[in-house]
Amino acid sequence: MSKHLIDVSVAVLEDHFGYYIARIGNLLLREALSLALLARNLAPLKISLKDIRNSLAILDQHNLLTFELGSRSIIYSICPNQVLYLISAPRAILLIKTLYEGVTDAIFEDILAKGRSSCSDCIRRVSKCMDDLPFEKVKSDFSKLLSSQILIRCPQVAEESSEVFPMFQVESDLFLLPDVILDGYSDAENDSETIKSKTKKLDSDSNILWRVNWISIERLFRDDLILDSLIGGSQNDLFDKTTVKVAQLILKVGDAKNKNNLFIGQSSPISLQDVCRYVHENQLDYNREMLDEKLNIICRDMTGILRRVGDSGGGVYIINYEKGIETLCLEHIESAIREKINDKAVRIFRLLNARGFLEEEQLEKEAMLSSKETKELCCSLMDYSFITTRQVARANDFAPARLTFLYIVNKSQLLSAVIDYTLLTIRNVIRRRMVEREKYEPLLDRQLKMEVIISSIENNQNIAEDDEETKKEQIAEVERAYMTTEDRRNLERFRRAERKFCSAEIELGRLHFALKHFYQLRQQINAEQQRQISTQGKRKRTYQQAHFS
Repeated sequence: MSKHLIDVSVAVLEDHFGYYIARIGNLLLREALSLALLARNLAPLKISLKDIRNSLAILDQHNLLTFELGSRSIIYSICPNQVLYLISAPRAILLIKTLYEGVTDAIFEDILAKGRSSCSDCIRRVSKCMDDLPFEKVKSDFSKLLSSQILIRCPQVAEESSEVFPMFQVESDLFLLPDVILDGYSDAENDSETIKSKTKKLDSDSNILWRVNWISIERLFRDDLILDSLIGGSQNDLFDKTTVKVAQLILKVGDAKNKNNLFIGQSSPISLQDVCRYVHENQLDYNREMLDEKLNIICRDMTGILRRVGDSGGGVYIINYEKGIETLCLEHIESAIREKINDKAVRIFRLLNARGFLEEEQLEKEAMLSSKETKELCCSLMDYSFITTRQVARANDFAPARLTFLYIVNKSQLLSAVIDYTLLTIRNVIRRRMVEREKYEPLLDRQLKMEVIISSIENNQNIAEDDEETKKEQIAEVERAYMTTEDRRNLERFRRAERKFCSAEIELGRLHFALKHFYQLRQQINAEQQRQISTQGKRKRTYQQAHFS
């Protein structure tokens, strides 16, 4: 676990939950600790044991805390990747609103804000927030999120579990909506003029809690990156809104055919018949001829992310996830090289990435640069860890005079360095935003008080409805008393800066996901290739032993 990953996780915890939870998270991110050791390490901060327990309960409520039974006590820890999901929350809400429509984004946001919630409580809160929207409509959208596996059921505590450490039940279906919901009530009955007795019945699903399934959200993020790489990199004027919808459609079909597998290089073969079947099941207004036409347009694009590999079933297509993610990652890396060095360094990087490895003389010819300039640019690229060298001996003695140095792009090393730099940048953006908010905190508090007073004036029943001039005069007087012209200017400056910081944070979180996903994808593909080579070697040795022994 890198230092930058821990630092950005602590910054996110402090931004969302406050200083004390961030201090507790800082310890649990570095090592797993028991409650006693945690309290001992936090003694200099004078955090009480009760506050530590409450903080752990908050972290557990938001699915950030993991615990296991140790030899003497319960051991607590925090996974940094779970914390980093909070950065991607605004983007996830936007994607869900775009893909599923209705009030699905409000349901997702409610579950995300609560950490865990029952279906009945969530439906009531969303219905109240949406001006008493009918429960059936909210329930339908909740079921839509379950069928898409966006929400997942939390495991229930088994009845035979001990008081020290809970044991959880194994659920057969984690995405099944309870049969009975919204059957609870809470009302007051007047027994006398002065006494009110409240009766309350819990919902039948009050002990069935739901949380966000971030694995499914990551698949949405991946498909969004593939779509951006596919459509954003195209220069074809025929890529209209319908073509984009068809591209989203085939990505959904590919995700279903891959059995929701996130780390795969390319999809299983997808026929046009599969796409038509998906359209029919979801009652979409697309005909077969239009789908065939739009898919052919996408396949003619030069990115090569979607390829037609056969004609059976109306046409067979394959989505190259690895190429799509790699295209976006390389665009960001080349942009960083262009910013830190210059365009000529980008030319050298592209040559090495395309050719694999080159000598310095070959680089001079291919890049059409002078020897001095090539050497300087290669040294600059090596200083920033964009490229590296490999020694190749011309003889068996590895003498320095008979060594050849090849420049190569080590993608694993490069991605690791860029990921660390991205995490450092995210942490700096969060810290800067927090400093700006702390700087303008008195001004924000004053504005909040002013808005409360103005709201009370507008809702004041003692002022006649036709006496609007009196209301306007009182509101103007309050505004003059609480806010000067300079204060308004500073507040607007802060709002603009905060919007920029939030936008940069979301975009950096998107870049971090792309880099991390490509890094993990390459590791998994390389491991699979090594297993295949090892299996082939074992089969060859077994064959030789059987036939030549």
